[in-house]
This record gives sequence, structure tokens and C-alpha cells, in this order.
Amino acid sequence: LSSSLEGDLTDGDSTIKAFTVSHLYDDTLQRIEITKAPNKISYFEGENFEKDGMEVTAYYNSKNNAEVVLGNTEYSITNGTNLSKNQKSVTITYRDKSVNQDITVQENSIIDLKITQEPTKKEYKEGQNFEKEGMIVEATYKNGTRKIINDYTIEDGDNLTSNQTEVTIYYDGKTVKQSITVISNPLIGIEVTKAPNKINYVVGQNFDKAGMIVTGTYKDGDKKEITGYTIEDGINLRKEQTFVTIKYEEQTTTQEINVVEKSIIQISVGKLPLKIKYIQNKEELDLTGGVIRVTYNDGTNENISMTSEEVSVSGFNNENIGSISIELTYQSKTTQFEVEIVEEEKAVNSNLSNVESNVKKVQAYFFTDESKENYILVNVEVDKVLRNMDNDSVEYYYYLSSNSNEQNINDWTKITEKQNDSDKLQFTIDSRNITNYNEAVSEDVIYLYIKEVAIKGGNQSVAVSKSMRLETEQSIETYIDNTKKENLQSNNQNTNNSDKDNTMVEDGKLPQTGVKSTVLILAIIITCVGVIIYIRYKVLSKYTK
Repeated sequence: LSSSLEGDLTDGDSTIKAFTVSHLYDDTLQRIEITKAPNKISYFEGENFEKDGMEVTAYYNSKNNAEVVLGNTEYSITNGTNLSKNQKSVTITYRDKSVNQDITVQENSIIDLKITQEPTKKEYKEGQNFEKEGMIVEATYKNGTRKIINDYTIEDGDNLTSNQTEVTIYYDGKTVKQSITVISNPLIGIEVTKAPNKINYVVGQNFDKAGMIVTGTYKDGDKKEITGYTIEDGINLRKEQTFVTIKYEEQTTTQEINVVEKSIIQISVGKLPLKIKYIQNKEELDLTGGVIRVTYNDGTNENISMTSEEVSVSGFNNENIGSISIELTYQSKTTQFEVEIVEEEKAVNSNLSNVESNVKKVQAYFFTDESKENYILVNVEVDKVLRNMDNDSVEYYYYLSSNSNEQNINDWTKITEKQNDSDKLQFTIDSRNITNYNEAVSEDVIYLYIKEVAIKGGNQSVAVSKSMRLETEQSIETYIDNTKKENLQSNNQNTNNSDKDNTMVEDGKLPQTGVKSTVLILAIIITCVGVIIYIRYKVLSKYTK
């Protein structure tokens, strides 16, 4: 350090920082550039890119060889062959680097069309067609190339006229003329040399020339097929008409035809009736929905309803089972279709001969409000039912009785629960729905009857089960004002004597009331292990305090 600084740094700390600049050269390729454009950058479609004069330079991260001009074979060119119209560039690629060279490509359209060699034949007779044999047509394009054209078209080359001096050659929007000479050779007659495919017609149809060949004869004896003829009297043919007239220029000929009145060729069943199956000895023929298809000799068709007054029907007989043929007649033409006579479907009841009842639950509902109706619910399962599941529909009813041999039961109660099992019925008996409830529970034993009403195919069958004694080992659930009560009998016995109201509780029986108004008995009698339990309530205020 200089002496001038020494004094300033005495007894002090100091730091000296040194800065260096360095560059790491690894000779990697950084990019490529087109440093000189090619001689040609304008092209026509279909040409190939030309790289003559183009200079491509590669730039490296190198101290000694940072820029290297590439040889013509070192890089590749993409999209450079068969250039397309409006293409904007080609791609130059060297190793993993690419650069684009801009170009312009325009459509290489035809600018001129000429006949470089005339056809072999240039003189024709009137009515002949131009012949192109020997003729060479050449097209010149924008890029100066020339090409012989073979798929050109010839205008005005058919049926040459006597005053015609040239025909026109056309290709891709360009035309050229070929001069010719046409000698007058007038047409002296025409004839039908091949009859049309169709010569038989129905009144009102139009003549059809398909398949017909008309030949013209010229003055020099030549014959040629004529195509531009017209047909007179060929529209809406008449019954008495026997020919049509063919005309070309001033010449005419005729073609014989046959014209007949419109008539029916045949009838057939176009659509079967909605009903084709009938019950033996029961149902009558119904042709609703059936259609007859009428085919006429002019090829047209018409649909006629089988129920039309113009259609007569025979052959229906429903006495014997099996298929029978129904014959339909319309304007002397007939057709048939079959219907099937089947045995009437009959409803078959389930087997109720071995049924057994099983009470699953008993619920008694009582109300302190005398305006509300007390009632009993009994959940019942009837087992050992052999149900017939083939009926269209089935309904079940029950009846309660104190008689084990009821006959002619009328007051059945319908079972509303849906029955899905094939071997049992499950439902709830509701005392509110039973018209003979008071009568039934006045006895010691209640019997249950089941009625089945089966329906199939309009047929109904009814079966009634044997009587079934209602028995259960289930305890009775008691509800007072919809609240379940437990140990009702015990609570009654423990009630203070001062609170008693003539209510009597018998051994083995639920309490029974009866002092304030007319006795309303709502009860169910169920034999349970030999003990008959009576449920009869009127006023239950003592048990709801």
C-alpha cells in the first residue's frame, strides 16, 4: 500500500476485493442462420425447392470456431419437394437446430391451349360425329412447361350440321378451335329398330321410351342412331290409342302400344286385424284394424279397410279349436288370412282345504274420550295355502263368526294388503271394518273364514276356506289414548278403594266396565292355552289418571 494510506489503516480492519471475468467455451451448437438467401425464392406449385446460392451458417459456443458455413450436404430441407400452392417457407435443419427460408408459390395454371397436330379426319357428312383420332392438344403453363392433354372435351361435335365449320376443344377453362368441313347429307327417314321395354299400358299412363332405339337413314345411305327425337301423343294415354308418334327434324315414325282400362290384378292382406285370436263359442269376428292391399295393372296400390262395406267375409266359425282361414273378397278378387280359435281361459282358485290360521299380534285401542271409537287390530297369518299364481287377478276377503259351519256368507270384509307369497296370506283384522263384530264376540270362540275371488280371461271363480279357530299364545298389547299400557290388571287391583267405580276385574280376564252409559262391547275372544280372555271396555278414566 502507498505510504499515504498506511497512516489511515493503522490499527484498523480492511478488506480488498478482486474481480475477474471469464467465459466457458464448450463448442456446443447454439443456432443456425441463413446468411445468404438462395438464388430462387419464387416457385410454381409442383416445383421443387432449389438451394443454389443459399448459405447456411452454424454458430457455436467456441473460442476459435464460433461461426462455420455449412456445406450443401450437411443440412436437410423439409417440405421442399412438390411445393404446394401458397406455401410460405421451407425448413432447413442441421443437427437439432432449424431455420425457415421464406418462399412464394403460385398456382401453375394453363395460359394457352393449342392443337399441335390436326385430326386425321376433317371432312364430314351432315349428321356424323366429330372424330378426334390423330389430333394432339397441348397446354402451356405459367412456368413455361408444356403438356399433351388427352382428357379434354369436344363441344358441338355430335350430329354435325351442314353449315358447321369448326368444333371447340375445351380444357380447364381454355378453348381452341378445330376447323372442319361438313357436306350436306339430309335425313330422309327414321324408324324404330328396337322396340321399347314397355308396350302395354293402362289408361292415363305415359309412354316410356326406355330401351327403344330410333335409327335415322341419310341421303347417302348411311344409318345412325337418333337420340334427340320427340314423342307425340305419349302423355295420358287413351283407351283406344294403339301407337305413339316419334318425330325427328321433319321425319316421323310410329311405335305400336296396347292401352287397357285400369283393373285389379290381385288383393292381399296389407295389415292383419288387431284381433286374430278368439274364444271358442263365445267371440265373434272383429276385423278392426285390418287392411287389404289392392294392386292394379298400372303398378299402383290402394289400401282398403277390411271393415269396408265393399269387402265381403266368409269362413269364420268359432265352434272348433284351432286355426281357420278367413276369406276376404273385394271386386271379385280374394285373399285369406288365419285366425285362431282357443278354449276359454278359466280362473282356477287356490287350494284352501288345508289352511291354518295363526294370530301373530293383538292390539287393543281404547279412548277416554267417548266420542272416539275403540277398536281391536289382529295380525293374522293363514298358512298352508296352495296359491294359484296364474290368474289375471285375485282378491281376498275374510269373515269372523262364532259358527264353525257358516253357509252363504254375505258380509265379507275385503283384505286390502297385497299378497306376494305362494303359500300363505298375511293381513290385519280391524274391528272397525266388521259389520257383525258385536255378534261374533258375544260367543266364547271366534272362527275365521277366507274367500278368494280369482279372475282370468273374463272368467271368475270363487273359493271359500273351511273355518279356522283363532288361537294364539301372544299377549294382548293395550293402548289407552294411543299410549301403550303395561300390567293393566295389576294396576287395577292396586287402585285405592276410594277411587273404585264399580269396575270389576275377574280372574284370568282383562277388566270390564259398565256403569255410566249403554254398554258398547269392543272385544276379541282368543283361546290361549285353554283360557278365554274377554276384552270389554267402556270408560277407562280410572286407568289413565
